[in-house]
Amino acid sequence: MNLKPTSQADYFNLILNAANEMKHYYDVELEKWRQRFDPTTLLGRDFPHFIFRSATFEAFLFHQTGEKQHAEQAKKALLELQNLEKWFPTAFGPN
Repeated sequence: MNLKPTSQADYFNLILNAANEMKHYYDVELEKWRQRFDPTTLLGRDFPHFIFRSATFEAFLFHQTGEKQHAEQAKKALLELQNLEKWFPTAFGPN
């Protein structure tokens, strides 16, 4: 077996590709989550974790490249968290 070391460029490209893929399906995944959300059952309250992944990857890419598009996408994801509080009953925390 011949394994070559993974370079920083390889890691960067992996993160870039993952962020691009998330951008592609972000709105679709958010809508799927909204459709299956059920505050009356434990499993129905699953949190859409892809929002955090998207914000993290995009913020990293902005830090590395300075490209404003990544900052805007990170901002979109972080602001989405404010919109989510209306989905959770008040019994689970303050509104």
